Amino acid sequence: MAVSPNFRPRREHRRAKHVGRLRQRLAKAIVQAFAHEGVTVRCDPAKLWPAQGRWRTDHRMDVRRWEGQLELMLSDGNFSTRTIESWDKMSDCIKGFTVWQDRGGFDVGAIEPGCSPSERYVFEG
Repeated sequence: MAVSPNFRPRREHRRAKHVGRLRQRLAKAIVQAFAHEGVTVRCDPAKLWPAQGRWRTDHRMDVRRWEGQLELMLSDGNFSTRTIESWDKMSDCIKGFTVWQDRGGFDVGAIEPGCSPSERYVFEG
């Protein structure tokens, strides 16, 4: 049976496990925000997870838009795993964000897109 020249295979849907450029850029920006304040962290883009299923589409629900883990360097040189999460979308956070400590983890909040480059990624210790 001949295949039509207009045939296109079904597009695979992206999965939450897919690590794209957005997660890579966000992880890099998180590391930069902490480094700007002299705090060493490691953030693996594969450990940042967007909301899934109904949580992703129903904005009336009171849930975080994304969450993840980072590793914070302690004073003795060892790393400790901490949570990082946000009420804002990853795509909004990549434009600029503020990070603050909350209950042993960290919260990320998107800021207005018109901020200066020096204020783009801010860590409030």
